[in-house]
Amino acid sequence: MIDHLTQIECRAVGETPPPDTWHGRAMTMESDWARFTEQDLDEATARLRRLAQVIAIRLRALSRNWDTDAGEEWTIRAIAMHIVEATDSYSSRPMPTPVVGRQAEQRTDRNAILSP
Repeated sequence: MIDHLTQIECRAVGETPPPDTWHGRAMTMESDWARFTEQDLDEATARLRRLAQVIAIRLRALSRNWDTDAGEEWTIRAIAMHIVEATDSYSSRPMPTPVVGRQAEQRTDRNAILSP
């Protein structure tokens, strides 16, 4: 969402966004294995909601420019639609079954890509 907010803001002021070097789900990063508690989830959820609100406010403010030609870049409408589709896709995925106890100790393939 940060990357897409940057795209929107750059488009609003006519600047080129920084290059996109995000690896997405193509690889599992070491940070993907970090401990994540209920409190972490609460904090992350609150931050994502605030970020979503900022994006929504900015998109409404730019509604007249949604379809302005962006050359080879996405239009603001395309960015907005991508955010909606990605959010729908991620939110509709089933929650993973937690690995606990002895199963967690036996898990040795830390580089496997897990589906959420």
